[in-house]
Amino acid sequence: MFAIQHNADSYASLVESKAFGVSLLDTAQIDVARRFSRKGREKIEGFKFDRGIAANVPLIPNALAHIECSTDQNFSSGDHAIIVGLIEGSRTREGQPLLYFARQYGTFKPLATV
Repeated sequence: MFAIQHNADSYASLVESKAFGVSLLDTAQIDVARRFSRKGREKIEGFKFDRGIAANVPLIPNALAHIECSTDQNFSSGDHAIIVGLIEGSRTREGQPLLYFARQYGTFKPLATV
């Protein structure tokens, strides 16, 4: 599931879609994360997406994981729509995940064992 603000550029297309894809990025893909964090449709101009096998959804090439979902539920909560999907297909590869927290990019750090 994911939540999207009503005023987001991609709101209408995501709310009306029958399927969506999720790409979990690798630490080497910070430039891709920055590109897609910007507002405006120009962020997709010239970008070559992979296509999903199970749901034919756009996916980011070389991501650590691709998850293809059919849209199951869609409801409004406050200033967001909440989209719930059923997983139709997924693929993973080895690597370090790119995380974003407190306005910084990073990755997992192993916890100290006691």
